[in-house]
Amino acid sequence: METIMSWRISIDHNTTYTYAEPLRSQHNELRITPRDTPRQFTLEHNLTITPATNIYRYKDYFGTRVASFAIEEPHQTLQVSGHSLVETASGAPHSAKAPISWSGLQLPSVKDKFCEYLSATACTDYSQAYEEIVLEMKKCATPGIAIHKLCSWIRDSIVYSPGSTHVNTTASDVMRNRAGVCQDFVHLALAIMRQADIPCRYASGYLYPIDQGDIGEVVLGESHAWCEAWLGDWYGVDPTNDMAVAERHVLVGWGRDYSDIAPVKGVINGNPQASMDVEVTLCRIA
Repeated sequence: METIMSWRISIDHNTTYTYAEPLRSQHNELRITPRDTPRQFTLEHNLTITPATNIYRYKDYFGTRVASFAIEEPHQTLQVSGHSLVETASGAPHSAKAPISWSGLQLPSVKDKFCEYLSATACTDYSQAYEEIVLEMKKCATPGIAIHKLCSWIRDSIVYSPGSTHVNTTASDVMRNRAGVCQDFVHLALAIMRQADIPCRYASGYLYPIDQGDIGEVVLGESHAWCEAWLGDWYGVDPTNDMAVAERHVLVGWGRDYSDIAPVKGVINGNPQASMDVEVTLCRIA
């Protein structure tokens, strides 16, 4: 029997926007609060906005915790600071061991229930360029083994290249240019899995960057993305690192693609030109 160990991870996510000219107002939604799952529990979370303002909290359609705020006075800087303490669990099931068959994914009840996670989106667009990979996946004994093979192919074929893409880069762009960051690796994996009739969703959160970090050591990190595929249950897979999702991953939420789970999005009244400074630090507490 496998022993399940837990980690406690402290996360500080600080973002500062400095605008070229004072803004008259802005309205934003933040998605940086970790959610609770059977394998993760948020022990504490607090959020500070400067200039000070009221924060309204709710859960969106996908169950992600959202903090909404408005600043309706002139300002030239915006600071968003989030602190979280999360307990995560090891021993997550590996997708390659999922028992569901290809025929099981073709059941009308499955296609109906997960139709949102089977449909192409603007970022996970359809492309004939995926067909060869889809055919190779269908040769695998089970969808779970096929996903493991897909993630290994993406890891070997796509170069991790910060700055080579932007938030609107599509999966087919990544397939053609063979470069991107974690968001792009995930969009490509989702597009191919959906073309292979595997329900899947975009997951966003944080990754503790060291396999076995020292207790109390503060390390630099960043927001991270991975996939969750439905194979009779939801299985997490990280195509950027070709690894299963386990105790080092801290989940914030999920959606059909990045646009459903962007850490910050909103509208501003004024000149949108700005510089942005982001710092994410993580510390393994236990």
